[in-house]
Amino acid sequence: TNHVALLTISNPPASNDFYAFKFTTNRKNGYITRPSIGILSPGDVQRVSVTLTDKARMAILMEALQQVNNDHCEDDSKPIQCMDKLRIETYRVSLTLASVFSRDKSSAFGKLSVEERTAALKNVWSGLASEGSKME
Repeated sequence: TNHVALLTISNPPASNDFYAFKFTTNRKNGYITRPSIGILSPGDVQRVSVTLTDKARMAILMEALQQVNNDHCEDDSKPIQCMDKLRIETYRVSLTLASVFSRDKSSAFGKLSVEERTAALKNVWSGLASEGSKME
C-alpha cells in the first residue's frame, strides 16, 4: 500500500518574483518528494507528491510500539508522537537564474535536459546552504 500525499504549491500571478523551492525532511530516505526541487515563476502552480517509504513506515510503527511499551500506561487515549518533519525551503531568485531552469524550448537554457537542469539547481542549493542566506 502506497502512502502518498499530494501538495500544491504556487506563486501568485500578481507576483513579479521567481522562487526556487526545495523539500527536505529529518527522516533520511523516509519520504520521496516529486519534484523535490524546482523554480516557480509568477503564476506557476506545482503539484508535489510526497510518498512515505515502506521502510520509514515500518520504522515509525516500531517507534510507536516502543513509545507504548516505555509509557507502561493503561491510557489508550494518549497520542503516539511522530517526530518526522517535512520542510519546504524557498528563496527568491533572479530572472536570469530562473531562465536557466526554463522548460521553454525556444530559449538556450530550455534545451537543457531535465537531468542537466536538476544538477544545476542542486548546485544552486549547495551554494545557498553554504551561504546561509537568501539569494536575490
